[in-house]
Amino acid sequence: MRFTFIRLAKTWQAGYCQEFTTLLRLSLPIIIGQLGTVLLALTDILMISPLGKVSLAAVGLANSVFFLIAVVGIGITSVITPLVSKAKARGDIVECSHLFVQGQKVAFLAGLIILFITLIVAYFAPWFGQEAEVEQIFQSFLIVLGFSAVPMIWFYSLKNFADGLSQTQVAMHITFATVVVNGLLNYVFIYGLPPVLPALQAQGAAISTLLARLFMSVAMYAYIRYYDFFRVFISQISFWEKNSILFQHIWQMGIPAGLQFFFEIGSFTGASILMGWLGSASLAAHQVALNLATISYLIAFSFAIAGSIRVAEGLGLSDKKQMLKAANTAAFTSITFMTFCCLLFLIFTSPLVRLFTQEPTVVAIAIKLLSIAAFFQISDGTQVVFLGLLRGIGDMKIPTYITLVAYWLLSLPISYLLAFTYQLQAIGIWIGLWVGLTTAALLLSIRFYVLLHYRFNEIPKKELVEA
Repeated sequence: MRFTFIRLAKTWQAGYCQEFTTLLRLSLPIIIGQLGTVLLALTDILMISPLGKVSLAAVGLANSVFFLIAVVGIGITSVITPLVSKAKARGDIVECSHLFVQGQKVAFLAGLIILFITLIVAYFAPWFGQEAEVEQIFQSFLIVLGFSAVPMIWFYSLKNFADGLSQTQVAMHITFATVVVNGLLNYVFIYGLPPVLPALQAQGAAISTLLARLFMSVAMYAYIRYYDFFRVFISQISFWEKNSILFQHIWQMGIPAGLQFFFEIGSFTGASILMGWLGSASLAAHQVALNLATISYLIAFSFAIAGSIRVAEGLGLSDKKQMLKAANTAAFTSITFMTFCCLLFLIFTSPLVRLFTQEPTVVAIAIKLLSIAAFFQISDGTQVVFLGLLRGIGDMKIPTYITLVAYWLLSLPISYLLAFTYQLQAIGIWIGLWVGLTTAALLLSIRFYVLLHYRFNEIPKKELVEA
């Protein structure tokens, strides 16, 4: 009996070690690619910082507002990853090819819609109640960003297709090439090349972002189109072949996923707007702390993507044990990493803040905000990974309601009350963010394990594959 127990323990350990290795193999390229995305944003911030806190605050707010709108499109295309993973696990190469084509069509349409909405939001810029100088830069920057929506969403549709085939390193290479391109373009357009090109300052950063995203999407398409591995997955049908059922299915799954992203990012964008009401110093400090918290979030998000791929593969194989093992491994990895980030933010608070700015007022506020951010790292890592896992098993509707309640019915109202009614100002806004993330983490994790137990318990193989 003792021998049997030891053998089972070793088998369990070996199984989880293998799953952890697979998770890392999938997630590390995604993590490096996500860090490349952060470097893109940091390049803009560091090169705009010498222009002063007004430009820094305006550009930060414009990026936040644009991302709030664009994240719906990113969320819509995110469902391509588990769909491709499930089709690949079943050996359905033709469906993979259909997903490649229909995913791009969805991306182009979503990008155009996002462009239209962004231009409308830019027109109503005075409604944000910002300082006059901030508002002027914010409006012009946002208009240019709007035109980058189509190449941006196109890139994500291609990236998610590659991720679904476990080729997560593709986007990593493209992203880091784009970092170099964006840095060069920033230097040219922000500071100019007299007498050929005048210094466009903050507006130059917007133009370089547009061109960098165009480069990114074209390079990603070329990689997939001409790299040998992908040929069998993309050559089964013509680009012009219609598949209205799959096109609609991506939209039906994608819109709730997009709303999930929207509600979460919306709480942070709403916090940015509230910070603007407290002044440019609070807004700039908020952007500094938010950028640091975003770095850790994106790494946890990478574990979530890898976890969703593995869970979707388990679903395609009708293997409930694989689904549970993949989920546990992804959750443990994400939460452990975010615990480390919590300690890092608490120990090195001041040095981390001073990497972004040296203005005393901004530094003082940002240090307080980053201390609060440290405590919601674990909640953030938990909610993002379980949201990804739920997406991997195709559960979209209830998680959307959970994010709505957590971020818009709890987080934002609490942020407003604490900041303005109870006069906690910037600190109160970030306490509200912590409440929303913690609520989402608790409800999403419960939802996943309850759903996995009841929906996928004793279900016939065919039904499980089609779930």
